[in-house]
Order: sequence, then structure tokens, then C-alpha cells
Amino acid sequence: MAWAMTAMQHAEVYYKKWRPFCLRFDGIVEGFNYGTLLRLNCSQGYTEENTIFAPRIQFFAIEIARNREGYNKAVYTSVQDKEEEKGANNGGDKGANSGGKEEKGANREGEKEKTNKGGEKEKEAYKEINKSGETAM
Repeated sequence: MAWAMTAMQHAEVYYKKWRPFCLRFDGIVEGFNYGTLLRLNCSQGYTEENTIFAPRIQFFAIEIARNREGYNKAVYTSVQDKEEEKGANNGGDKGANSGGKEEKGANREGEKEKTNKGGEKEKEAYKEINKSGETAM
């Protein structure tokens, strides 16, 4: 129940700050206002005390800012270290390498069309964000 109170406090405080920002992405980012879990401290995992419920576009904005500022680097390096240890234990030959063979997968042409359709709007929104200099929290 503590997470619900944290989420409610977050919503009350940041609603006026985030709502205009979020509404800019209506029609640009699919499901921009759907809810998702957001870690308050990116160096910790998803725990009851460290997690709030936030709109998807707010999650994207905060995580992009964290990546640009290097805050998620610790998570990346810890995963890389674990993979290196795992590779050393398994001989290092196993992994995502296809051995030079062409990989076959799902046809993504439909997805490319969808991306290109909204691409101009996304570029305009990105320019608008960078121009205004807004940052997450």
C-alpha cells in the first residue's frame, strides 16, 4: 500500500509540470499516456519503495535523460560483467553470433511504413523538446 501513496503524491506534485509535456506526444507516440512502472533510483531494482506508476511518455523521457547523462551505465556494466563471466565459464563460443549466416526473421516492412508515417511528427517533437530545453524532473 506504500507504493500507492507514493504514486499518489507523485501524481499530485508533478501533474501540472508533466501534463503539458505529455500531451505534446498525443498522436506521435502510440500509447503515450498508458501507465508503466518507473524506478525512482535507477541504480536500484524494481522494489515497492523504489517504484512508481507513471505515464509511458514520462518513463521514456526520464530513461532517455538517464541514458544521456550516464546514470544507467552502472546497470549496463554490471550486465556486461555477468555476460563476460558467463562466457568465460562456457568457453566464450556461445552467444548471439550467427556464424556469418543470414538470419531470418519476421518481415518488418509494415512496421517501417508505420514508423515513416509518423517520422516527421517525431522529428518536430524532438526539435521542440531540444529547443525548449526541458529536462525530466
